Amino acid sequence: MANRLFRSFLLVWIVSVTFPAGARKNTGVLEAMITPAAAGPQVVRTSLPLPRGLLHEGETLIANDGRRKIEVAVRMLSWHPTNSHERASMRRAMVTFPYTFKTAAPTHFAFRPATPIKKISKPALEFEFDGEKLAVKYPGRPALNMRLLAPARMSADPPHREIVESNAFYRWERIHLADSHWPRVIEVRANSLGEVVVVGHLQRKLPDDGRAPDFGWEVEGFALDPWLDVGTQTNGTDSKISIGHQPLSHSYTNGASCTLHFDANKYCLYHPAAPLRRRGHSEARITNDGRLVYRYCRCSEEERVPMQSTAWHSAELVIAPATQAHLRPTLSSPHDVDVDIRLWDELYSTGAILDLKSNPELAAILKYHHEAIVHSMAQGDDMGNLTAYTDGQTTGGCLRQGCFGARTFTINRSGGVRNNTVARATTMSSPSAELRRITIRPTCGARTIR
Repeated sequence: MANRLFRSFLLVWIVSVTFPAGARKNTGVLEAMITPAAAGPQVVRTSLPLPRGLLHEGETLIANDGRRKIEVAVRMLSWHPTNSHERASMRRAMVTFPYTFKTAAPTHFAFRPATPIKKISKPALEFEFDGEKLAVKYPGRPALNMRLLAPARMSADPPHREIVESNAFYRWERIHLADSHWPRVIEVRANSLGEVVVVGHLQRKLPDDGRAPDFGWEVEGFALDPWLDVGTQTNGTDSKISIGHQPLSHSYTNGASCTLHFDANKYCLYHPAAPLRRRGHSEARITNDGRLVYRYCRCSEEERVPMQSTAWHSAELVIAPATQAHLRPTLSSPHDVDVDIRLWDELYSTGAILDLKSNPELAAILKYHHEAIVHSMAQGDDMGNLTAYTDGQTTGGCLRQGCFGARTFTINRSGGVRNNTVARATTMSSPSAELRRITIRPTCGARTIR
């Protein structure tokens, strides 16, 4: 009797560990809603959380939008923990596939595992390395020749080529160029619709801290009807500026973007992170023989950008068909992908979804919290660091010693939020009150509300 009870208890325990409360059972399909950043032909590239047992080594995923099925490219990122008797399954995977969105409205996809069908996809462009030079060629047009602008190498060591990822829709390569003072890495990421991302990474291996040198890219080649789009102008002037024989320059110090268009607006060239760095400039001109010469200076020696010993700086550019949505400053895909939140909870214990529709006050705090994180990011030389948050400012400042103080939110019954910084915590709550004041103190290791 005791042994029978023990076996029953053990069985219940095993089931509870294998399928925790609230866990999403593996139904053999993963559903996702994808909201494109723009309509038309786009490349979807995202990391998906996968339920245990859905996808195994040697398998791929088929994306079904209800009208047709598309075999996607899958790159394994991590595995579910398993024992020696269980077949390993993927925990996270990077998926890539092209898709033509009729509108910018969300599109439902159902992903199911399948045996991959080997197929050869004709690339929309070709690229070739030659030391620190790179040639990019689209079908039917002359090559665009690129050159990294950086201090001369002292080393004669040959470059080392690394393939990070290669499939029917995406190819990612790196060229490592060793040097005793200024080692560098050039990486290229090209997709099947003609977008190519080129990033130059430069390291300073000199003693003591110093300043960054002239650093950037030069692009040269024949281009039809090139012009610059420098964004919205405060003085009302046209943002479309034609390029002629006289050099045309645009500075990024004010945070304004700059996009080069060419070949009758068929292609564009831009720098996703340049407006946030607030350093450097772009310059373009047409030579006497009709060639376009475009230079992107990520930073100049005269700007005296701090660069510590062994620190890395990067300079990126993107060339793509003008119909493709621009990448984010992190060079990630701009399309939003939503999956069942229980999948994230199974992997990272994020918790159940919050009921925000019946809690407008909580929804207002959550919105303010998300916006505050974005506005805490520093720009300029410290771009990417979350330094400090000040209400009313859109960027973080320099990190200073001391406590940031508490944050008080005054919440209207309608869900509106006012706030102010206070020296100490103050909490007032009354069911009959028209206003509620909630004070949140900054803490280390606090769990983020999602």
